[in-house]
Amino acid sequence: MIRFLLLAALLPVAAFGEDVKATNTVCPVSGKPIDVTVKPVEAKVGDQTVQIGACCTKCRAKIEADPATFAKKVVAAPAK
Repeated sequence: MIRFLLLAALLPVAAFGEDVKATNTVCPVSGKPIDVTVKPVEAKVGDQTVQIGACCTKCRAKIEADPATFAKKVVAAPAK
């Protein structure tokens, strides 16, 4: 048991759930800066996977309802 606890203590925290970074910095729904505490929504555009960040949980729900539309907006947005 002690060996298991020692081994578990040595494992990196990221192995259990790494924080996912949003592809965008501006919410595609509201145009406001994203809130990094709101979990991004994963979506695909062609063969590209994007993590769509949102400014609030209400906008996140809208993105979840139609991720393909918002993913296209994120990919089409100019890089800043």
